[in-house]
Amino acid sequence: MNRGLVTFSVLLLGVGLRAGCAGPQNGDGTEIDLAAEAEAIRERSAEWLAWAQQKNFDAIADNIYLPDAETMFDGMYLVGRAAIRASRGKEKVDDPDSLITWTTFRIEVAASGDMAFERGSWAFDPDGIGKAGESYGQYLTLWKKVDGVWHCALDAGTTIGGD
Repeated sequence: MNRGLVTFSVLLLGVGLRAGCAGPQNGDGTEIDLAAEAEAIRERSAEWLAWAQQKNFDAIADNIYLPDAETMFDGMYLVGRAAIRASRGKEKVDDPDSLITWTTFRIEVAASGDMAFERGSWAFDPDGIGKAGESYGQYLTLWKKVDGVWHCALDAGTTIGGD
């Protein structure tokens, strides 16, 4: 089993999802609003998508990913902002007219309020409205809250089909 899959499995098990937990609290005794945290992640995902559509991969690397974030997509495994930035920069050069979108299906926030996952679908067309066909698939993003801000710890996806 590769390191990324082990890390992903451990992190996902460690999320300790809120199933069966009522009224989680912060360290100061105030209740954690899990619905508000899920909405904050939805907003971060929308911000990420806007930057992706603008091909502003520096903003994504600097503001969305944690410094040691991992990505796994169809045989490509990357660790750290520098590797992710380089890969996306190559994509920007190779596919300058590309179009991407994604839709969130589900967000689950841990009872602790500092870990969550987002699941959804994506579509990518490497040449926009050109001749190349669109590919599409599913993704799973593991979010971690650091200093009050949600960041991507791990992003994984797979292609399910295409034209």
